[in-house]
Amino acid sequence: MASKTASIRNQRIINNTLIYAILIIASIVAIVPILWMLSSSLKTGIDIYMLPPEWIPSKPQWGNFHEVLTRVPFFTYMKNTVLVTGLGIIGTVLSSTLVAYGLARINFRGSNIVFMLILATMMIPPQVTIVPQFLLFRELGWNNTLAPLIVPEWFGSPYNIFLLRQFFVALPRSLDEAAMLDGLSVYKIFWKVTLPLSKPVITTVSITAFMFFWNDFFKPLIFISDDSIKTLTLGILEFKNSFNVIEWNYLMAAAMLMLIPCVVLFFVAQRYFVEGISVSGMK
Repeated sequence: MASKTASIRNQRIINNTLIYAILIIASIVAIVPILWMLSSSLKTGIDIYMLPPEWIPSKPQWGNFHEVLTRVPFFTYMKNTVLVTGLGIIGTVLSSTLVAYGLARINFRGSNIVFMLILATMMIPPQVTIVPQFLLFRELGWNNTLAPLIVPEWFGSPYNIFLLRQFFVALPRSLDEAAMLDGLSVYKIFWKVTLPLSKPVITTVSITAFMFFWNDFFKPLIFISDDSIKTLTLGILEFKNSFNVIEWNYLMAAAMLMLIPCVVLFFVAQRYFVEGISVSGMK
C-alpha cells in the first residue's frame, strides 16, 4: 500500500514537473520577442545589427521615444485609437449583453435557431464581408471616417454573445422569479439583478474588446486614408513609411509605446479575465 502511494506521488511529481517545464518554455517563447523589441527601442540604428546581439544596451537611447512622439502626430493617433476603443467597448458590451440576456432568460419560439445562426456567423472570415461593408459605408458616406470602426460594434459580437449567454444560462432562474414577485419588470431585472451579478464576465468581454479595438489593423487600413483620423496601428505603418530606410529602433520604440496599455491591462485585470472565463462555464 505504501509503495502504491509512493508511486502515485512520484507520478504526480513527474507530471507537474513536465507541465511546469512546458509552461516555462512557452512563457520564454512568448516574452523573448517583447524583450527584444524593448532592447531594440533603446539602441541606435547601427547597434541593432550587431552580432552577437546586445540584449542590454550599454548606452540606452531614451531619445528614441521622444523622436517617435515628435516626428509623427503620435498623440493624434492615440486620441483616435482611444475614441474608437472606448466607444467600441461600450457598444459591444451593451449590445452583446442585451442579445445574450434575451436568448438566455426570455423564452420565445426559435430562440435556439437564432442562437445557432449567431454562432454560424463566427465561421465567416471578416475578409469575406469587408467588400460589402465597404460598398455600404461608401453609400452612407462613412468611408474615411471613424464610423465604420465604431457603429457595427453596437449591433453585437457573436463571440461575446456566446460567452455572455453561457453565463446568463448558469444563473438560477429563482432570482428572476423572486424579482418578479417584488414587482420588477424584465428590463429592471436585467439592470438591477442580472448585470450586477455579471461583473466578472462583463469584465472579460471588455478586456477582449479592448484588445481587439486597440490592435485592429485590418479595418482601419480599409476604411481610413486621412492622416488626421488614423489609429495607432496605421500610425506605426505611416511611421515606417516616412523614412527612405526603415529605422528599426524608432519603429520598435513606437511599438513599445503602443504595447504599454495592453501590458498594464493584463497585469491589472488578468484575475478578472480568468474568473470571467471560468464562471461562464467555458473550459
